[in-house]
Amino acid sequence: GPSYYRKWEKRPSWNPARKKNSKAEVYLTHKMPIHSYETPTYDVGREFDWHIFPIVDVEWPTKIHRHFHWNTLAGGYWSTGNEAYANEIGQVMTDWGQDKPMERGDRQRYRWAWSTLNATVRIYSTWINAWLRIRESKSWTPDAQFVMMTLLREHGQFLMTKKTRAGRSNWSVAESRGLVELGIMFPEYKEAAAGRAEGFRRLRGDIGLQVLADGVHVERTPGYHGMTLSCFMEPLRLALLNKVDFEGRDHFIAKLESMYEFY
Repeated sequence: GPSYYRKWEKRPSWNPARKKNSKAEVYLTHKMPIHSYETPTYDVGREFDWHIFPIVDVEWPTKIHRHFHWNTLAGGYWSTGNEAYANEIGQVMTDWGQDKPMERGDRQRYRWAWSTLNATVRIYSTWINAWLRIRESKSWTPDAQFVMMTLLREHGQFLMTKKTRAGRSNWSVAESRGLVELGIMFPEYKEAAAGRAEGFRRLRGDIGLQVLADGVHVERTPGYHGMTLSCFMEPLRLALLNKVDFEGRDHFIAKLESMYEFY
C-alpha cells in the first residue's frame, strides 16, 4: 500500500532474550507522566479515566488526548515482540473511542479530545506511526482494525467540517496536514480524494497568507516557523513519495524554499 515516509517498512531484528521495554512497562500500569506535580506520574486507573484533571494546566488534557505514549508502546512492541504493548494500544484506543465520541466544535474546549489540533496531531504524530508497527501483531484483532479505521474516518470528517480560520495561526496548517495524510494513506475511504484535495487547497491558501515576502512565518518566532514549515513540507514529501500530484505544486515549493532560506 502507500508508503508512510518510508517509515516502519522493515522490522528490525531484536534480541529474543529481551522481552520487556522499561518505558512501555510503565504505560501498562496507566501511570502517566505529568510535569510540575508532586510526583512524576499520575495514575489514571485501570479503566483509564479520561476525565481526571490532577493539575490545573491545559497541557494535561492536551497531552492525554494526543496519545503520545502510543509511540512508546509501539516502539516497545517493535523492538521486543511483547504482545502486551500492542494489546494495550488496541484496548486504550477502543476505550477512548467509546468515552470520547466525536464532538461538535467548541471554542471553550479547545484543548479537549476533539479540538481540531488534537485531532490532527493524533493522525500525524501517533496513530499511524503506532499502527504501522503493531498491525501484524496477534493482539491487533480485526475488531481493533475496524475501530481504528472507523475513528480515523471520523477524524477526517471532523477536520473537513471544523477548521481554524485560514491565515491566522499554525493550527490551520497542522489541520490540513492531517487531511492530506488520511487521504493518501487510506484511499479506501470514500472521502479520501476529496479530503486530500481539500487539505492541499487549504495548504496552498495558508502558505500564501502565512509566509511573508522574506520567507518568515507570520508568527515571527523560530520555533513555530519550523513547526509550520514541517506541516507544509511533510504533506508534499508524502505526495511525491506516493506519486500524488496537486494543483499549484511549483509555487508551493517556491514558497517552501523561501522558508528554508530564511532559516
